[in-house]
Amino acid sequence: MFKYATENRWSPVPLIVQAEYLLQEQFGHIEDGCFCLIGLNQLGGLELSLRTELQLLSIWDSPTPLSSGPTQITAQSYYDKLTRLVIEMMSENTAEGVVWPIDMSLKPQEESGTLCSKLEDLLSHYHHQGQTWERLMLSKARSVAGNLDLGDSFIEQIQDFIYQPYMDYSTI
Repeated sequence: MFKYATENRWSPVPLIVQAEYLLQEQFGHIEDGCFCLIGLNQLGGLELSLRTELQLLSIWDSPTPLSSGPTQITAQSYYDKLTRLVIEMMSENTAEGVVWPIDMSLKPQEESGTLCSKLEDLLSHYHHQGQTWERLMLSKARSVAGNLDLGDSFIEQIQDFIYQPYMDYSTI
């Protein structure tokens, strides 16, 4: 199960717990798996305003390849479904309007069809194929919900990519 901590941060933790509960009956859970939402740009920099669209990156890590439920699915599919449920709950249209508009378009490899990225794959992407705009996007990254240790580990490991020690003239 996930270990959650919010440390007085903005957090959709109750939504993550509820989404995980909805998945458990059919798919079980991922043994020793962890999931984190990373806030980017205005959310990561604590600069939210009334109409701010939340830009999120979701990441996961687990040594277990399959879920434990009656219908087994891959860990990637499980965390994609979890992310999709959390997004649906957060961006639900109520009588008062949309709860939180969500933008997940800043994740790498949009064409792959995954909503949630495995930690190892995400780090590999940024260190080998990362673009300048991704450096800017990640400069305000902050763990906002889920397993904050996973998110903080990702942010720590990505610092060399964000603040590269050398400058390539083609980047300018």
